[in-house]
Amino acid sequence: MTITKSKTLKIDYFSYIKAFFNLMKPSVMSLVIFTCAVGLLIAPAEINFVDATFSLLAVALGSGAAGALNMWYESDLDSLMTRTCLRPIPTGKLTKNQALIFGILSSIVSVVVLYFFSNLISATILAITILFYVFVYTIWLKRKTPQNIVIGGASGSLPPVIGWSIATNGITLEPIILFIIIFVWTPSHFWALSLYKSEDYKKAKIPMLPVISGIQTTKLNIFIYSLILFPIAISPFFFDFSGFVYLMISTILSGYYIFISYKLLKEKDPVNEKKLSKRLFGYSILYLFVIFASILIDSVLPLKIKKPLKCFFIKKKKTKIYLFLFFLLIIILLFYFFYNQYKKNKKIALEPITINLLTNVHPKLPWSFIPLKPKILISPGEVTTVEYIVENLEHDSSTGIATFQYFPREYGMYVSKINCFCYDSQTLKAKEKRKYSLVMFIDPEATKDSKTKYVKEISIQFTFFDYKEYKKIEN
Repeated sequence: MTITKSKTLKIDYFSYIKAFFNLMKPSVMSLVIFTCAVGLLIAPAEINFVDATFSLLAVALGSGAAGALNMWYESDLDSLMTRTCLRPIPTGKLTKNQALIFGILSSIVSVVVLYFFSNLISATILAITILFYVFVYTIWLKRKTPQNIVIGGASGSLPPVIGWSIATNGITLEPIILFIIIFVWTPSHFWALSLYKSEDYKKAKIPMLPVISGIQTTKLNIFIYSLILFPIAISPFFFDFSGFVYLMISTILSGYYIFISYKLLKEKDPVNEKKLSKRLFGYSILYLFVIFASILIDSVLPLKIKKPLKCFFIKKKKTKIYLFLFFLLIIILLFYFFYNQYKKNKKIALEPITINLLTNVHPKLPWSFIPLKPKILISPGEVTTVEYIVENLEHDSSTGIATFQYFPREYGMYVSKINCFCYDSQTLKAKEKRKYSLVMFIDPEATKDSKTKYVKEISIQFTFFDYKEYKKIEN
């Protein structure tokens, strides 16, 4: 498998930085920051604004480092799955070595910075989180057991514990309950994803529960975990560190979680099954966000039926309020950013680009080479598969190699080929006919570049050379 991009066109610095940012799994990182900040803000301790801010940034960097190392190790799997094939390494925007070096350096920096601005306990937990995610989940469990996400979910459940320890330099019952909420939530969240992306996991040979045990077993497990999640989600009220506001919100949210899970369990139609699993996956993200937002809001509102524990009388309430408002501003800005990205991508998808698929064969290679469709429409931001038929017309086997060109050339830096047969030698037996697939993607950034934003039609020409002749030309 090869991933190719235009060799004559350079990627600008902004695209390069953006690739490193995407390497850090920003969507996962934002959830990590949020749950960590909740743990920090509800902790019954005095907190310095500067130390808290840099500590949260260190945790964010640590999360990004873990994501980068995950992409480094799984780049071969990412290139096979439609959900992950547009990540920086499969699309050729970054190399595996770059991801590895970035991940290692970011891990070290994040732990050191957190130790400097907080304490040894929080830095140690962050280091354990990174190591657990990379070595236990990514390298050991993910490719070996369908329980990978159950055990591996521990790493994603630690951020609120880190946040609490940043403020208190210790661990008590409250952050452990927050840990358990995320830990029990994680399996149903990822199993819902694996249900409507099961073909991806089969292709990549990842032993997710639907692949190994079947769809019905997976749906049953999701429903069981939703039932277990209910009492755990409302437990902060009964342990006296949240009030009636949180109890009402968590009860409604958890009840609806069970309802969707049960509806999915009973669904027999495969089409509706995928729709429901996708809906559950989306709701699970909203669920966790609102649960933790409710805990945070409840902790600063005087609307409690039960009197809070003594440890919640904070010496400097103003600092807590300032931090809360600061973090609320960040959430609003993040929401605005992702909403605008969604609107842009939706708009782009309505303006497809025509791609002419041109083919050519060197005179010394006795092959025919044609695309099943000579012309396709593809919207920027979408992944499209193109198929070619190659046939050896002679009675002897022969070897060829395909090259490609873009027209106009400026568009080349925005076209990525995933799982491409080009630049790899291909041998066909006598009279053999073979089908080759090409997965391609157009970067939405092409619609912003002044040189390419008005282009509505491009051509990609593949030329199959006789392998020996190609080597002569290359030398």
